[in-house]
Amino acid sequence: MTQKRVAFLGLGRMGIGMAGRLLDAGFDVAVYNRTADKAAPLVERGARSAGSPRDAAEGADAAISMVADDAASRAVWFGDDGALAALAPGSFATKAKAAVDRLRAAGHKVGLVRPRLLRPFPEAALRAALKGVKGVAVVDQNLSMGKGGILFAEVASALYGLDGAPVLVSFIGGLGGRDIDADDFAEMAAVTQKAADTGEAPPPRLLFDADELAEVRKLQTLAAVEWSKESEPEPEPKSEEAAS
Repeated sequence: MTQKRVAFLGLGRMGIGMAGRLLDAGFDVAVYNRTADKAAPLVERGARSAGSPRDAAEGADAAISMVADDAASRAVWFGDDGALAALAPGSFATKAKAAVDRLRAAGHKVGLVRPRLLRPFPEAALRAALKGVKGVAVVDQNLSMGKGGILFAEVASALYGLDGAPVLVSFIGGLGGRDIDADDFAEMAAVTQKAADTGEAPPPRLLFDADELAEVRKLQTLAAVEWSKESEPEPEPKSEEAAS
């Protein structure tokens, strides 16, 4: 089995413990912290100390952040040397291009836009590339809960208010080392075509196989049940008169 590479961003009390557990489990871990000295104990155990979040995420299969607040989170992900500059754009572009070639050969009118950088976000170039397009599938290898992927949110923001803006459909793939194959790209094309025809975008879609999706649905159901229990009001205590 190929050793998985993980970028860990933020080495506070929780972060340094979690990164240590990844090392113990055999992962190849690159660590980043604003105070570089905090990485020393992990480096002694085999981790690589990175000079920036982007450096840590370069070539990683996954990135994890454990930082103090929203400002620090935005800095490690979206800053000039943020992790997403290494992780997000083009992760599956080679396979996507091959899939587009096959779909075109079958008569489908599809294309591929590959952002090569996240900051500064190429808003003008993206608007020009998508002019006249009716539907766009945005593929992310990350998940921003409730809003699809991070790249999806950036594209939606760039196209907001544009006359004739395409319908955007969010797809999340590659989580946990899962691959995105030709069938996945064919499904994305079909779902996006339907969204373009109806003008209505479906909710963000996770690219799992049937068994994996069934397990996810189970967890979602259990979570909904637990949330429902916690949301129920406490029963009012019976009065002594009612009890008698």
